[in-house]
Amino acid sequence: MNNSPLPRGLSLTSKQAQHLMDYIQIYRRYAWENMEPTAERNVALRALQALHGRIMSSLEQYSQSITIMLPITPDERLAMTMMISYILDQYQGGAPTRERALVIAELTGLKSILDGDFFSR
Repeated sequence: MNNSPLPRGLSLTSKQAQHLMDYIQIYRRYAWENMEPTAERNVALRALQALHGRIMSSLEQYSQSITIMLPITPDERLAMTMMISYILDQYQGGAPTRERALVIAELTGLKSILDGDFFSR
């Protein structure tokens, strides 16, 4: 019997899910091109790749749904935290635009959910 804790989940609209897939692609491209090939990087990239696939599958399966529930494993949570930190760093110094403000708000909200009590239990 597997006694590991159940993965926590995120409730995402289809638009939020699409944005998350875009952020994952941005980070994966950056990591492949700019990070040393370490075990930590590879684990994060595998977790993000798996998460990307599950998001795509959920969007296809529940295309009529307003929101999808997406379970997040501890490895995916850690990888998403790394991804969010990188993307926020890239946007922090940019010129103030509506897109920049929306990305920062969306990622800051996601980071606070991932850092919150629900995922810490």
